[in-house]
Amino acid sequence: MAKISIDRISDVQVNRVASERTHLTEGAGSLDRRVRERYEKAGYHLAPKSKAEAQARGQRHFNGLMSSFPRLAVYPSDNGATVSVDIMPTRYLVGQAARDVISAEQLSFEQAQEMSPRMANVSLLVPVRMNNQYGLLSQIKGDALGSGQLHAALAAGNVSAKYLHSEHPLVTTLQHETSEEVGINLAQLDSTSFVFLIDEATTGQVNFASISQGADMDAILGAYEASVRQKLGGQLSLEVAALAYLPIASLAFIPLEGTQGLADIETFVPTKDGLESRVRTTGIRPYTQAVVEFMRSPENRRYLLEQSGL
Repeated sequence: MAKISIDRISDVQVNRVASERTHLTEGAGSLDRRVRERYEKAGYHLAPKSKAEAQARGQRHFNGLMSSFPRLAVYPSDNGATVSVDIMPTRYLVGQAARDVISAEQLSFEQAQEMSPRMANVSLLVPVRMNNQYGLLSQIKGDALGSGQLHAALAAGNVSAKYLHSEHPLVTTLQHETSEEVGINLAQLDSTSFVFLIDEATTGQVNFASISQGADMDAILGAYEASVRQKLGGQLSLEVAALAYLPIASLAFIPLEGTQGLADIETFVPTKDGLESRVRTTGIRPYTQAVVEFMRSPENRRYLLEQSGL
């Protein structure tokens, strides 16, 4: 489960802390005891820390250096909330350790919030118009966490520690993810500043979301098709298996309880002959659950469309 815990954000202030946040960190950046214990018990601290090390050890995956928010403070105002965060380099498997605990102990959303390491993520919501209806151009996850499920953002991803040296690490990450996953430059999507914070407590993550303005759906589909064509030819796995159209109006009628999947979703699946339109039922990511819940309100739907310029 996830929730849009802060909306109408006016500013995100990021304070970078150079030291790595580990299972041994004490004080302000310390992790929940259960996460620390699981991290060691599962041997995550012994996993390869780079792609080169993983290859040398004959392993496919490695425990890359991502980032997390040990501190997050909100300062409301009439012009929208200012959110201030500390961000620290943090290994990817810290988030996995949190997910392990949440799953094993069947924690509620509120309980998961208390122990979440708040692994740092960013995303881009892309409102578009198709067949005289407004919707979100979203993605179907490929070879990534949540494979086969619908993620309401067009592009999303972890904030890698390598971007913490840039002037705007969250924006730099979103630029990279948009280019890598969809093959389009973020500047072409004219995105807003980050206006939502989506708390994905049950995955140990939080996600700052931006909104595109005046997105050209055909241009995005064309860019995505071109970006995956070479991968399909080389039989490489896709991080984004397909794009999907999520109608905004219909979200108001989806029950909040037990939302596990969405029916009749039009997807655009890459093939060697181009994108193929297919209607399917798909499971959804916790992020998508948060968007569905938020969009049930007419006021919230208007806000999203106003921000997008539609």
